[in-house]
Amino acid sequence: MPAGSEKREDKKPGSSFTGLSLRENAEEQLSRSKKNSTVHPSQTAEELIHELQVHQIELEMQAEELRNAHLALKESFDKYLDLYDFAPVAYFTLSREGLVEEVNLTGAALLGIDRIKLLKKKFSKNIAENDAAQWHRYFADVSVQKEKLNGIISLKRGDGSVFPARIEGIGISGISSGITGIRIAVSDISDIRQMEAVQERTLHELATAQKQLTEAHRLAHIGTWDWIIETDTVTWSEEMYKIAGRDLSLPAPTYAEHPQIYSPESWNHLSSAVTRALNEKEPYTLELVLIRPDGSTRTVNAFGGVKQDEKGNIIGLHGLVQDITEQAESVELVKKFGENLEREVARKTAILEDVNQKLLSEISIRIDAEKHLIQSVGEKEVLLREVHHRVKNNLQIIISLLNLQARYITDVTTQAAFRESQGRIRAMALVHEKLYRSADITHLDLDSYLRFLMDNLFQFFDMSGKGIVFSKDIRDIFLPIDTAIPMGLILNELFSNSLKYAFPDGRKGEISLVIYRQGKALTILYKDNGIGIPEDFDWRNPPSLGLRLVCSLVEQLDGTIELDRSSGTAFTIVVRENV
Repeated sequence: MPAGSEKREDKKPGSSFTGLSLRENAEEQLSRSKKNSTVHPSQTAEELIHELQVHQIELEMQAEELRNAHLALKESFDKYLDLYDFAPVAYFTLSREGLVEEVNLTGAALLGIDRIKLLKKKFSKNIAENDAAQWHRYFADVSVQKEKLNGIISLKRGDGSVFPARIEGIGISGISSGITGIRIAVSDISDIRQMEAVQERTLHELATAQKQLTEAHRLAHIGTWDWIIETDTVTWSEEMYKIAGRDLSLPAPTYAEHPQIYSPESWNHLSSAVTRALNEKEPYTLELVLIRPDGSTRTVNAFGGVKQDEKGNIIGLHGLVQDITEQAESVELVKKFGENLEREVARKTAILEDVNQKLLSEISIRIDAEKHLIQSVGEKEVLLREVHHRVKNNLQIIISLLNLQARYITDVTTQAAFRESQGRIRAMALVHEKLYRSADITHLDLDSYLRFLMDNLFQFFDMSGKGIVFSKDIRDIFLPIDTAIPMGLILNELFSNSLKYAFPDGRKGEISLVIYRQGKALTILYKDNGIGIPEDFDWRNPPSLGLRLVCSLVEQLDGTIELDRSSGTAFTIVVRENV
């Protein structure tokens, strides 16, 4: 029951006050009745008594009806009080001074305060400090008008927490004294505010994403379009207008006008693709030539697919157009450059072969002519340097040829094989480059070679600055070319495998290498602390070429190789040095 209604007293008919009033009123009416009426002389006493009994029964029936009406009214009033107390909305009745006269249980629960503690207290005590002035203005406005007034205000619970609420107030009018107080309904809108905040954040994110998408389309020269079949209405994005070289203020050309936008051959391809899309719901991707109003042309990639309504009926098409003019021109230039380069390489190779033949002939003549003479150390050194230099150049040409060929390969596996082959040839070319640049052209400084090899591999796999540390301990080891080339290939494969597979997802780590000589044997201790080779992987008979090549080269050097998988990957290799 609401505050102020728990101790309501009903004035029952049996109470002294009510009974006395009815008695006096009856006697007064009887007295007037006797003065103004006369008894019919023909009525007997029995008839009068009967008449009085009938009236008595009527009065008892009326009294019973009144009692039943009273009980029904009380039951209805009790139901109203229950509905009032347990309504989902908080209700407050305030006096003109702002004191709480009545409050339902929902209102007390909303504020987290016992109802008895709210009664006769200022409602303004439950207003958050920041909204105090706003509440006083609202209360003043409601107190002088008879229309409902809504507002949003922050309320303070008994535990001090603050929450947003919607208030709906209206003045209570007395019979003759005007507005005597106000009634307000209060609803907690915290969930609504949270939903509004989420909606606002989502809209902001969508707007940001839309801006980013528009900017991405601008940078990538991608335009979007939409076509409604029924009205032949075509809609273009701003970037689509730029690609087509058309005025943004003009409507986009209808589909019927599209033959004027593309070259005849491109229009034939496009119209056929559109027909297939509408008949078979098949999307299309085409390379077309677009003609601008000024007569210039653009090469574009066109992508399109059907639009369907909620019932699955085709209502039109939509898609993208990307301007690839510069890329197409670049591809054509690269193609021509590649053709010219191939011809030049072939010409240079023929010259080089001729030079090599002449060089071999000259060497043979020199050997035959000077086999009884002491060969000049200086001439031999120059000759060997030239050989190393030429071999290095030939290997570089092969790398360039592989690189050119790789550009025309779309298969990822084949591209990877080309890249691995380039890496292996680069490792061999580096041996010759270090030999012809070193003071001793017959032996390779292994420490200097590996430093350059690792620098090249870090650049090739783009691993610089990604937390991979390389350490080595190689002291005064110089190898002849017969040992240097297979050794370089072995270490190139091990380094490449570590950089490609040992440190996935930006993982940091270390690669260490120790090489030392024991007699005519070289011991290589190679280790990385990456994720390691799986236990079920047969590394001696792998499906790929890398580790198979390592094992083959170790055998070629009469060596042994062992793998330790206990912590990362660790190889121990012992090989005989070819002297």
